[in-house]
Amino acid sequence: MTVTGSFGDIQIGGDYTFAGRITTHARYGEQFLAEIINAKPLLQRRV
Repeated sequence: MTVTGSFGDIQIGGDYTFAGRITTHARYGEQFLAEIINAKPLLQRRV
């Protein structure tokens, strides 16, 4: 599923949680519109 929204400072390889809603784009179909984005603290990430 594609996640859309305004992400600001997303880092490649980062671990994030998203809160939002499912939307349907006329051309691309079902997408998840992220309204809240949180980076997981380094200590919670799996190694």
